Amino acid sequence: MHSDDASPMMMSPWNQPSPGSATSREEGLIGSLVQEEGHIYSIAAAGGLLYTGSDSKNIHVWKNMKLFTTFKSNSGLVKAVITSGDNIFTGHQDGKVRVWKCNTKDQRIHKRIDTFPTLVDILKSSINSKNYVEVKRHRRALWIKHCDAVSCLGIDEEEGLLYSVDGGDWLL
Repeated sequence: MHSDDASPMMMSPWNQPSPGSATSREEGLIGSLVQEEGHIYSIAAAGGLLYTGSDSKNIHVWKNMKLFTTFKSNSGLVKAVITSGDNIFTGHQDGKVRVWKCNTKDQRIHKRIDTFPTLVDILKSSINSKNYVEVKRHRRALWIKHCDAVSCLGIDEEEGLLYSVDGGDWLL
């Protein structure tokens, strides 16, 4: 038996050849990501890199199935990650979405370029009572602000829209 054939990845029941398939390497599990800190809650891929969000306040960047670099969000649990073009969007425990840009010369460097909603957005919106919506029974909140952790992100690149969810509440 070839040494690669004895690896746990190749012995996995999900990586066995199905009837009529050429080889097990063409189908099934191709690898696993294992990180030392926290649980992985989200994953996104772009430009040969994988981005994972976890409860460690960090966004881990993986290349060739190995930890490549890490950048810190300082905002608690990272529950959602999505990419669009050169941007990486992350959804956080504090109810905010952060936008990151990967350095084109050094993929190990990521810089936060935006966070929303900003404090100024919240203050401006809080003045007008029309900006409040009922989010739970007998509870009203600003429509531009999440009431809980941002748990999911979606993007419509053609329309230029980012969708975010916290416990079922959608913001555009």
